[in-house]
Amino acid sequence: MGVRRRDLRPLGRIAGQSRPRGHHHPQLPLAAGPGAGRDPLRRAGGQAGPRPRHHRADHHHGRRWERRPTPAPRRLCQQVQGPLRAPRRRRRRRPQPAPGSAARLRPRHPGRRPLGGLKPRFQGAVVVTRSEHLSRRDWLKSAAVGLAPLSVAAAIGLPPARKALAWTSGSSSALNALSLSPQWLNGPEPTAKTLAGKVVLVAFWTYSCINSLRVLPYLRAWHARYSDRGLVVIGVHTPEFAFEKDLANVRQALGDLDVPFPVVLDSDWRIWRAYGNNAWPAFYFVGADGRVRGHAAGEGDYDRHERRIQALLAEIAGPAIIEHLSPIKAVGPEAAPDFAELGSPESYTGWGKADAFASPGGLRQDAAKAYRLPGALDLNRWGLSGEWRAGEEFTTSLAPGAVVASRFRARDLHMVLAPDQPGRPVRYRVQLDGQAPGGDHGWDVAADGGGVIDRPRMYQLVRQSRPVADRGFSIEFRDPGVRAYAFTFG
Repeated sequence: MGVRRRDLRPLGRIAGQSRPRGHHHPQLPLAAGPGAGRDPLRRAGGQAGPRPRHHRADHHHGRRWERRPTPAPRRLCQQVQGPLRAPRRRRRRRPQPAPGSAARLRPRHPGRRPLGGLKPRFQGAVVVTRSEHLSRRDWLKSAAVGLAPLSVAAAIGLPPARKALAWTSGSSSALNALSLSPQWLNGPEPTAKTLAGKVVLVAFWTYSCINSLRVLPYLRAWHARYSDRGLVVIGVHTPEFAFEKDLANVRQALGDLDVPFPVVLDSDWRIWRAYGNNAWPAFYFVGADGRVRGHAAGEGDYDRHERRIQALLAEIAGPAIIEHLSPIKAVGPEAAPDFAELGSPESYTGWGKADAFASPGGLRQDAAKAYRLPGALDLNRWGLSGEWRAGEEFTTSLAPGAVVASRFRARDLHMVLAPDQPGRPVRYRVQLDGQAPGGDHGWDVAADGGGVIDRPRMYQLVRQSRPVADRGFSIEFRDPGVRAYAFTFG
């Protein structure tokens, strides 16, 4: 539980671009057709022989290609992800046992599962998957040239843990990718000189993602414990929603969240693509030699991550660091989730990714509509009441009294919300099963259910103090102009 899947629809325009035609060398003939010998190579000033029968002009298997220099951006991707793109070794075909024999009944590849049945080996992560409207061939093509935010291994179905072990970077190439963005917060951009001989933890995150927020206490603690021993923690802020690209919003979030380590803004996903990353949060452990020595995605396994940091530091500081790993206590939205009781998936409210919508008539795209709630909401269904306009990424309330309602099963309920106009806060009131939440109120809600949306971020609206059960949730916006992006649970 806890794995949330997302696709990246804007990539359809990138992956759908046509591939440039290869260059045919003017001095080399095309391959001969079946049954015809190959024409000898032409010499400068010589006379060409009889023209052989040729394959079609676009049949690339029969061409000789001129080698061209690799563009710099693609060359960097090859440095970081090179082993993933190496050609696969051809397997020799084995003789097949006779039908009905014992050997015939034994699985040919014990332990291998179909690509479609692979499950991620982590939980508590947002996983970016290829868009459903792209063909598998187009998606793999875009991933192979570094245009999609998904590594080749992930695109063909390999679990992230196996993909991470499949590649290590050359000297400093994994850290060179961090220079793809010029925008750094919490200090200047680290240089090759300042990172030389250091252990670097590269952490991909985004500030409205609940999974990213719940790993921040550990990143803060590791920064405090080991920064004077040679560890450098670097956050790569790769946005999910458009408001997370805004420099002022990210700067304010870093202050509100007390983030002490340097953060690079990866608003165009260039660093994400160079690493072949596919999840928030994700960690890359880079040794003092500049090679990626480990990778993890999602929440949990924090003791294992800290032991890995200690082992890498021991390579540069002598004897291994053996310390008692004191537990880290987190509060509010950063507290660890209750995966055992989590029975509700993430839901989006914009029409681009919305599902499980229960209001009669469905969402009307990019147009105002008066919605009403159904008589009763089933578990993990949600609906609207009042005047709303559904956009692709978010849905906006147009009049006071607009309501979002849902039925869920989880300890915590969060929503990603924003005022439609900066500087114009929106008041709201939350109810659980038709009553004020009382002791089950979230971090951003009073016991009577009241609260204010003053900036774009994630708001914790419910934290059940009693045993987890199916609950009816509603939030009424007392002012117009709120943008609702998504529900998340924990």
